[in-house]
Amino acid sequence: MRRKHLLSAGSDMGLLTNEPTGPPQTRQRLLLVDDDDLLRGALEILLSELYEVDTASSAEMAMDRFVVGRYDLLVTDLRLPGRDGDVMARALRSIDRSMPTLLITGDDLQDGDQRLDGFDGWLQKPFFDLDTVLKKVATILQQSRLRRVG
Repeated sequence: MRRKHLLSAGSDMGLLTNEPTGPPQTRQRLLLVDDDDLLRGALEILLSELYEVDTASSAEMAMDRFVVGRYDLLVTDLRLPGRDGDVMARALRSIDRSMPTLLITGDDLQDGDQRLDGFDGWLQKPFFDLDTVLKKVATILQQSRLRRVG
């Protein structure tokens, strides 16, 4: 994080500089899995403003890229080619129990649906408010941090 300082440079004139206030903070890393190229690309652009984002277009590709401890959050669609997102998420969480998961789906799910079991949250597609996506991701990441330290 950088902080702006006012430096004296003569009478009443000053310069704004960016001076580091501490070590650079690493950004949290997300694994985003969706077979819809357009949606995956849009979410990658949105989320990469705040996070490091790796993407996959299938459960198989996500499983191949997965490394324990690499990801702070899995964001996955429910309907994926080959293996559904809920099945993939359960498999990955069996390997990395501390990784939170967010389900995104166009299916009309209701709270209590067994496909939501094990997810830390879910969002219904289409997304009409992109701030909702950012807030949900931030909330799940914050809850995960609190669980780890508390």
